[in-house]
Amino acid sequence: MKCFEYHSEDPSAVLEPGQLSAAKSRPVPPIAMSPGTRKALWALRIFVLLLAILVTYTLIAQLNQ
Repeated sequence: MKCFEYHSEDPSAVLEPGQLSAAKSRPVPPIAMSPGTRKALWALRIFVLLLAILVTYTLIAQLNQ
C-alpha cells in the first residue's frame, strides 16, 4: 500500500481522472436556510438587479450627451 506524504487542498492531485469526474457528477443538495436568511438573499438579489439597471441607465444617459 502506498503512503502519500504530499497533502493538497486540490482533489485532482490525489484522485484519478475517473474518480474526479464521478465526484463532480454527484449533485449537491441545497443548504437548509432560515426564512430570515432567504429573505436577506432575495433582498440582496433585488438590490443587485436595481443597481445594474441604474448603472445601465447612467451609462446610456452619459453616452447620449
